[in-house]
Amino acid sequence: MSLYKGLATPLIGCIPINAIVFVVTEWAKKELEKVKPEMSSFSRSMYAGALAGFCSLAVFVPGDLLKCRKQMTKEGNMSYVAET
Repeated sequence: MSLYKGLATPLIGCIPINAIVFVVTEWAKKELEKVKPEMSSFSRSMYAGALAGFCSLAVFVPGDLLKCRKQMTKEGNMSYVAET
């Protein structure tokens, strides 16, 4: 059962992650088109996607860390200090 303990955290986190990726990708493509009009559409999409992926990590990584910690604890009591 500990496999499903931390499932709500990433499910809740999916909404802001996907919103960030969509918004940043579209914004970056428009900005790249203004700054470098000679750049191919494929290159613009690649750079914009990379930037969006990097920005989404600000939401994804803390949420995934909470999920992992919750899965590792006994009875769902979360501890933020490593036990030695």
